[in-house]
Amino acid sequence: MNLKKLIFISVLFCALFTILPALPNELLEQPLQQDPAILSGQLPNGFTYYIQHNPNPSHLAELRLYVDVGSVDEDDDQRGLAHFTEHMVFNGTKNFAKSELVNYLSSIGMGYANGLNAMTSYDYTIYTFKIPTDDKEKLNKGLMILSDMAYQATFDPAEIEKERGVIIEEWRMGQDAESRIRDKQNSVILAGSRYAERSPIGTFEVISSFTRDTLLRFYKDWYRPDLQKLVIVGDFDPQEILALVTQYFGVIPKPVNPRPKQEFKVPENLTPVAVVATDPEYPYNILNVMWKKEPSPVQTYGSYLNYLKNSLFYTMLNSRLDEFSKSPNPPYSFAAAYEYPMLRTMSTASIMSMFLPNKAETALTTMLTEAERVQRYGFLDSEFERAKAQILRELQQAVDQKETRESSQIAWELVFDLSYNDVTLSPEQDLELTKSFLTELTLPEINAIVTQLIQEKNMCISIGAPEKEGLTYPSEERLLEIAQHISTQELEAYEDKALSAPLMSHLPKPVKIKKESYDPETGIYYWQLKNSIKIYAKKTDFKNDEVILSAISPGGYSRYNKEDIPAAELVSSYLKESGFGSFDAVSLSKATADKVVRVSLDV
Repeated sequence: MNLKKLIFISVLFCALFTILPALPNELLEQPLQQDPAILSGQLPNGFTYYIQHNPNPSHLAELRLYVDVGSVDEDDDQRGLAHFTEHMVFNGTKNFAKSELVNYLSSIGMGYANGLNAMTSYDYTIYTFKIPTDDKEKLNKGLMILSDMAYQATFDPAEIEKERGVIIEEWRMGQDAESRIRDKQNSVILAGSRYAERSPIGTFEVISSFTRDTLLRFYKDWYRPDLQKLVIVGDFDPQEILALVTQYFGVIPKPVNPRPKQEFKVPENLTPVAVVATDPEYPYNILNVMWKKEPSPVQTYGSYLNYLKNSLFYTMLNSRLDEFSKSPNPPYSFAAAYEYPMLRTMSTASIMSMFLPNKAETALTTMLTEAERVQRYGFLDSEFERAKAQILRELQQAVDQKETRESSQIAWELVFDLSYNDVTLSPEQDLELTKSFLTELTLPEINAIVTQLIQEKNMCISIGAPEKEGLTYPSEERLLEIAQHISTQELEAYEDKALSAPLMSHLPKPVKIKKESYDPETGIYYWQLKNSIKIYAKKTDFKNDEVILSAISPGGYSRYNKEDIPAAELVSSYLKESGFGSFDAVSLSKATADKVVRVSLDV
């Protein structure tokens, strides 16, 4: 990076942190700077690359070929062919005939059993590879394979017919309970949009009868360098990898008069809508209240500030929702509020729960009531401080564990960010930005977010549940009625019941070590305490900022009478929700909000 540019960025970074109380719009609009560890750019033909060195695991690279095309881009006679194309590029290219491609990758231990895969969504297609980096021949050949798939798939007629049978069977298997529930819900949530008509699995009519020319038209229209991005993370020299990327992907022809890529919007619904979808084979009770929103990619300092505000808001709301799952007669076993980019052109703000049998109405009332309570009274200072501490602790842990991250994790994070046009930041950038903004953010700013959440416009309520004797569900009209009357009920302000006492009033007294030894071959330390407890300890470098403790004592179900076994099987779950000492489960969660700790017991 040019020294003057680096100085400018540093000055800008410092300026943003020192004048936050009155950030002018021009500074909020300044673009975020990508993680400096990422080597990224665009080749002359429009092909984009993201390259990052990471030594874990050694001698291996994780590759993701991202193609900016999905089922929503299909023509009417191509429904299902984005997914079909994904399959066909494994079945023969110019330099690798038929199964030679997969056979080679399997022969070097990088086949389907070790990460070779692909997926097609509404908006994009992703190919997943792993390639050894300690063998130049394998590395070169792996990149050649991926390049071939990107623009030189052959679509042999015999292979198409073989794959047609595979896809038809996938289509039949795809008509399961979850697909039936999802399709019914999406017909309401995505009503009036192209997305509602473009399920990635496609239609039987198209996949059973399309011609090779129709498939080739899709491939030639959309598999082109200006719509392709390559993510490579692993144990290598980034400059050497860039030279290989240029060699194998720079030769892809730049399209002449490429087909314009459209954006397909999901229409707004001015009044709330609801859908109840049940199926005899569906195993879950899921209630979701969703508000459709415009996507808000994190690209500038201002958009990062908004992202942080949302994170604080949902952290506090989720804490309240969690309290009801721990009440004596809860309406749901789990609930969460979050914001998610469901589609490229549509994000969602959601509150979802896994409601208990015949408690859908109570669950919906509880979820919306808590959102309404926030709208009337806001969150409390104590909740705000806990949320800030929790977010900072999570970001600090990400920094501490940076050096032990695996390449696969980094690669997927990059893919997610580029899928939704977010700028990828380093853990250190995330932490420093958050620290700086938190010094100036106020609770009223966070409380104001609820007005963007609770509104009639773009509200969608959905239930997905099993269809069984003895189970009943509210009608769609009843769901809308509950939502309409939430604002008319009388509500009291939230009371934050938190204990300020220490978790342990008295620390146990130390016990003397009776015996000790060390095994240099395994690196295991052994201590026997005076009370006969035996301890084995080993230092590892798998993950920073983490200590795993496990204690084992003789016992188990075999020691209980037959009639006591059902109760014994519930002990683990019961203790997990029982708190500790004078802290019940809710107050314990609040007391450890800024800690990264998990404790469980198994019998």
